[in-house]
Formats: sequence, structure tokens, C-alpha cells
Amino acid sequence: MKKLLFLIPFLSSLTGFAQIRLEFMGGYNDVNLSTVGRLPFSTNHFWAGEYVPISSFHAGVAADIALGKKWAVEPGLLYFGNGAHLNAAYLTPGISSFINADIHLYYLRLPVNVLYKIVTAGPFHVFAGAGLYVARGIRGNEKGTVLAEGYTHSSQAINEKVKFGGQPSSDGTYQTATPYDVGYTILAGIGWKDFQLRPSISNGFIKVFPGSDKVWNSAAAVSLVYQL
Repeated sequence: MKKLLFLIPFLSSLTGFAQIRLEFMGGYNDVNLSTVGRLPFSTNHFWAGEYVPISSFHAGVAADIALGKKWAVEPGLLYFGNGAHLNAAYLTPGISSFINADIHLYYLRLPVNVLYKIVTAGPFHVFAGAGLYVARGIRGNEKGTVLAEGYTHSSQAINEKVKFGGQPSSDGTYQTATPYDVGYTILAGIGWKDFQLRPSISNGFIKVFPGSDKVWNSAAAVSLVYQL
């Protein structure tokens, strides 16, 4: 009991010192499956075709933990959309396949960013930051068409789910993706009172698909943030 009474004022003073503010955020993603370090809005060419950027979104919450007047640490939890548009041609003797499909991948992302206020003038402030994230894939899909040309011509719709982890599908009903992603985020923005407009770029370090497809998650995002 005495220990509990001692901890109460200690925790209260720590909370007051840290100045923790809850944040709600959401916004637009421009995403692609790219090589490491490539900007997401740049088309990624590979031997059989290309990955082209598509639109997605993100939403979630975070905590702004002040470390003095200029610095802050920001852990969060986001529902984050990745993916790309695939144009590919697989040429074999006698028959050729042409794929045109959108790939949507959705993750629960746990980012931790370090922020620095560059300029503060009244209700306005300008800031920049960087950090790392860990993400777990939760759902995805691939939709489009595949055109086969040979002795005959045929077109078939693609409507597959993406399964994160496990063995590849034997009947072609789903595609397998790597269950986890780890990457970095670089961000900057401007704030006014309790609102922030925050553009960012993030890139993953783990291949999205197991096997020979050497592509990583890449995203350019614009977030609107509200601080309580």
C-alpha cells in the first residue's frame, strides 16, 4: 500500500513532464512495389513488365510525447494501404500471357517517429522527423485480367485474395505474401494550433512476395493530424 501511494505522485509528475497528446490521423497514399530507395511515384520496371503507382489510404492514432520544447517521440498504430498496378507479359513458345491487375495490400503498422520543431511562431510551427515501423499484413486482393494468346485467344478475370504467410495456393484462389514488413519513414509538415498537414515517404526492407519477385513496399503519403 505504501509503495502504491509513493507511485501515484511519481506517475503524475512523469505524465505532466512528458506532455503526452493523443493524435488522430488519416490521409492519402500514393503507393507502389519498388526496389529499396526508389520513390513510390516512379514506375518500377522489371524483366517481364512494370509496377505502376496506385492510390490508397491510411488512418489511425498516435501519441505525441514531448521531450522538451523542440523534440518529441511519436508512437502510433495505423491501418495502412500499400500495393501497385501490375503490367506484365510472360512470353513462352506457343503461348503468351499478358497480365493487367491492381494489387491492394493492407497492413496494421506500428510506427515510432522522432520529431523536431524547426520553427515556432505563435499558433504555427514547422517540423521534420524520421522513424521506423513494423507492420503485419492483414488482408489483400489482386483484381484484373489475364490475356492468353497462342493458337487461340482467351481472356480471364483475376480475382484473388492475398494471404499473408503460409504455403502458396495449389488451385490459384489466392496469392501468398510475406506476413511482416519493417521499414523507415521520413516526414515533414506544418502545424496550426491543433492541426497538422504532414507529407511523408516510407520504404520497406522486406520483400513483399516470397520467391523471385524482388519488390518492396513504398509509399508517399499526406496526412491530416488532429491533436487532442
